[in-house]
Amino acid sequence: MMLASGCTESADRNSAPFPLPTSKPTNSVSNPTPRRTRPLASEGRDVIAEPFTRADRSFSKYPFNSTFDPVEAGLKLARPQCIEEEFACEWTDDHAVAHIFDNNQLAIKLMLVAGRDGEYVPALAIGKARKRRDVLRKIDAFLPELNVTCLMPEESGEGPGLSSCGASFKNGGWIKLLFDNEDRLVLVRIDAFQIN
Repeated sequence: MMLASGCTESADRNSAPFPLPTSKPTNSVSNPTPRRTRPLASEGRDVIAEPFTRADRSFSKYPFNSTFDPVEAGLKLARPQCIEEEFACEWTDDHAVAHIFDNNQLAIKLMLVAGRDGEYVPALAIGKARKRRDVLRKIDAFLPELNVTCLMPEESGEGPGLSSCGASFKNGGWIKLLFDNEDRLVLVRIDAFQIN
């Protein structure tokens, strides 16, 4: 029989690729269908249940809201002329992830992706994806709990030709991605809280 999806129903119930119910339940409440039925991109590895923590750890091993000395941790000052009192300094790790502190507390992580085609980006499980639609698919698989929305360049306020996509977490943190005028990923960022 032809189904609405264009597929055909198998005449042999035992040949279906997934178990089919043998009878309808009676006098029972059916479970609602979950939003997402595909496996997580990280399935097979230890999965961090809390979405913000999962996103945080995808950028680097240094947890948000922690207080530590970036030099002792092996981070390098991105701009030697940086003066912490004047503006937030960026401290980079060996994977080119910048870490920004506020009052000695880790507040922001970001990664400049432009010009790094072919390189694997672990942040938000983006991998080698660079086009907006591919990046958003990767993020949806990694963080299905989030509702990512996008703004076009004239709405984003991020600069000429830059569009943005982002989402907020229940704890008040958020992610932001910037794309160029060809819809290619430029930057990926996660904030734990608003800094002054």
